[in-house]
Order: sequence, then C-alpha cells, then structure tokens
Amino acid sequence: MFRTLIKISGDLTKNEEVIQWLRKVNSVHLGIVIIVGGRTRINERLKQYDLESTFENGVRIHKSKRSRSHAWDVLTDIRDELRKALGSRNIVIEIPCKIIADTICHFDGDDYLRMLAPAFDDVYCLTVKGRIKKFPERIKIKEFDLNRPEPQRATRVDG
Repeated sequence: MFRTLIKISGDLTKNEEVIQWLRKVNSVHLGIVIIVGGRTRINERLKQYDLESTFENGVRIHKSKRSRSHAWDVLTDIRDELRKALGSRNIVIEIPCKIIADTICHFDGDDYLRMLAPAFDDVYCLTVKGRIKKFPERIKIKEFDLNRPEPQRATRVDG
C-alpha cells in the first residue's frame, strides 16, 4: 500500500489552496497521514491566558501543566477543523502531543515528521512561504503564500 505522510503548518489549515492540494493528494494515493502544527495559535492562546513557554533548539518547553493542556486543546481544535474541511475516511490526522502516564507530552511537529518519515513512501512538509525548513532530501517542502489571494470557489447562478 502506498502511504503518504504530510506535516502541515497550523497557519495553513484553513487555506483553501492547501485543502484542495490535500484532497488531490488523497485522491491519487491510497491514504494519507497528516501531522498538524500549531505554533502561532498556541502562542496566541498562551498569551491570552498569560502562560509562559520557551523554546530550546526549536522545541517548546512548557512551564506548567496548564500550558501543556492549552497546547493540547489548540492542536486538537486544529485537527478537528482540518478533519471537517477534508471530510475523508482515508485520512489520519495526528497531533504532536501524546498522553503518557497522565502527562501531556508536547513535541515538535517537524521532529515528529522526521521520526515517522522512514515508514512512508512519500513525505511532505507544507509550510508558509519564506519559513526556513531543513529536512533530509526525501522530505519534500511545499510552500504556500499566505499573502496571495485565495482562489475563489465557483458559485452557481440561476438566472
């Protein structure tokens, strides 16, 4: 079975061009696994609740259980929004968080992609244009421009 792994920036999950690209890939392949990111939205949520986190080598370090819980909530919201937008049973959507021994363990989505990549036939990282990403050559980077107007959906006009 041909399997595709895709890590998507949380900033792209509501972008119609990205949704269409994911649908196209899913129609060609036998199934895809998507890892969602959420850095921007997690930052916004933590700021909203005056919670702290820092970054060490690009990895978020939460200062409290509450901070980890909010990160979990943001990532599951993003996952659910993307699941609704794609509406396919052939797609598995993962978040870079696991609960281990009653502890929320939040890890970097890019690291998760690197870890899982060897088990998949095709691997992509979907990111915002201009962000610097360093991956092994077999991981294809696909950039999307958030400043470009999104394509308009055709609407039917009866007349």
